[in-house]
Amino acid sequence: MGRTLSQNVVFHGDSHDSDPCEPPGHNITQRLRNHLQSNGYAVAVEEIWRDSGWSVEIQLMGIVLQVAIVRTGDPGDWFAQIAPTKSPGFFASLFRSRSINNHTPEVLDVARSVHQWLLQAGYDHVLWRVDGFPKPGNATPEPTVPEGALLR
Repeated sequence: MGRTLSQNVVFHGDSHDSDPCEPPGHNITQRLRNHLQSNGYAVAVEEIWRDSGWSVEIQLMGIVLQVAIVRTGDPGDWFAQIAPTKSPGFFASLFRSRSINNHTPEVLDVARSVHQWLLQAGYDHVLWRVDGFPKPGNATPEPTVPEGALLR
């Protein structure tokens, strides 16, 4: 597996945002950031993500992962994605060892921490999917190891 697959989650719950001029989800992102930081992750300050949500970057094992959070259709429904911020280009993938580009263990580690926080924070209807949009029938109740993944 040459590229790292994302871990994606949908969940339901309130954000309790106070600034109507900002994208929704700021409160969720702040609380998640605090959780990740308290679990020893080096987490940057949350930033507006593509004018529609929020993200935080995590420095982990020499790579940078991003957790991006956006609201989906209904006010209490959310989507988050955990993935490396940079993927190798075509030639880097072609001429490097496949395991060098594989950050699946780091993405899975962060996903498991996010999952723990979602449950502790009282969010429900939590569904996970590797590299796709989670929905009933194609998702799992917690993060899973991608099929065929190299976990070192």
